[in-house]
Amino acid sequence: MSSSTHNDIWDLDQDDFESERAIAAQSLRKLENAFSNAGYKYGIDASKVDHMQEGFDEGLELGIQRGKEIGVVLGALIAQREIRRKLGLPEENIDNLVMRLRSTKFKIALNGDSTKNVGSAANA
Repeated sequence: MSSSTHNDIWDLDQDDFESERAIAAQSLRKLENAFSNAGYKYGIDASKVDHMQEGFDEGLELGIQRGKEIGVVLGALIAQREIRRKLGLPEENIDNLVMRLRSTKFKIALNGDSTKNVGSAANA
């Protein structure tokens, strides 16, 4: 009868603690894995937000700086055009520069030094 008691699943005298430990260990591994995955995903999301904000801030600063540079050059050209107009001097070259600068200002802002690009437009 002792052999039948060891095979009885309802017998509380068997190694219930061993099976409970195995179940608890398995549950613990699942929880650790779930928390590890959740932490990893949270870290990725937090990093994206930080880096996206940094990129936006850098782009905004660069855009403001380039916009000011282009505005100064464009303002000087328009002022010179108006002076030449009042003096009755030809203004075609200045009009061409103003039109070129206005059409390429976004490219200049993204590609670098605005004075270098304006100079190349002046030579054209």
